[in-house]
Amino acid sequence: MDTTILEEFIEELKQIEEKNKKNPLIANLLDSQIYVINEIIKLAEKKVNDNKVNKYNIKMEEGKVKPSQLVPMDEQTFGEKAVGLSFNPSAIDEVTKCKSAYAKLIDEMNDLRAISDSQEQKRLCSVAITELQTAQMWSVKALTWKD
Repeated sequence: MDTTILEEFIEELKQIEEKNKKNPLIANLLDSQIYVINEIIKLAEKKVNDNKVNKYNIKMEEGKVKPSQLVPMDEQTFGEKAVGLSFNPSAIDEVTKCKSAYAKLIDEMNDLRAISDSQEQKRLCSVAITELQTAQMWSVKALTWKD
């Protein structure tokens, strides 16, 4: 959360407080407002810090995870989002590799769809993406199947 606006508001309140030093009622009221806004800023910063772990997802290439492969969700490719690359509650490496492979194929279809002038080709790309997502889900089910 960007707290710049709140911080600017606090500065404005401090200026008003400075002008009204002689009136303790106004000074106390302004002090209370400044305190509350500072608490809101602290809570916002804590929330951002708490969510940093959830904001980042592993981007896999050839099954190896490197620190440089931690990518914010909003920077994931279309394919990575489409297969839910970050969702692997069992933490099975084969699942991540499988999803990564399907994500690359989906990205190729999405790229083709984006540059195509043909409505039919765009439709076919969309169908292919849907079928790749379906195949990815069945593949994950097969990888995680336990009798």
